[in-house]
Amino acid sequence: MNLTRIRMARITAILLSVGLLVFGVYVFTRPAPAQLTPAQPTPLQPEPTSALAVMVKITCDVIIEETVSNYNGEYTPRNITVPVGTTVTWNNTDVKEHSVVSDDGLFSANLDVGETFSYTFTKPGIFVYRSDIYALDGKVTVEEVMAE
Repeated sequence: MNLTRIRMARITAILLSVGLLVFGVYVFTRPAPAQLTPAQPTPLQPEPTSALAVMVKITCDVIIEETVSNYNGEYTPRNITVPVGTTVTWNNTDVKEHSVVSDDGLFSANLDVGETFSYTFTKPGIFVYRSDIYALDGKVTVEEVMAE
């Protein structure tokens, strides 16, 4: 019985040592916390007119059947308004191939699943786009940036 107590004490000591070792490794290898600095007020500045970026996702809520006629995919958001110089990126997050084709011939791209396509709008106007594969369409309205 005394021998069992000694073994239990050794096992307990080993487990405590391993626990302390793991804790020490954790404490000394974790990154130091970032130092907090008090918030500094920033002077009011006009919004920059540099290039912007907008993401349009190509999604599908539910595929009802594997036919084009009842496919419910969409561009999200479908219609956007952006300033001149904005880069719009179409991201195919759907499970099917899609295309993005402007009606005026400015751009055209086929997108496999997970692929993206970007276009920078350099002049104001209304640019309608569609998918040549499914009945999807959208519109980018590009406005001139007015200086205040």
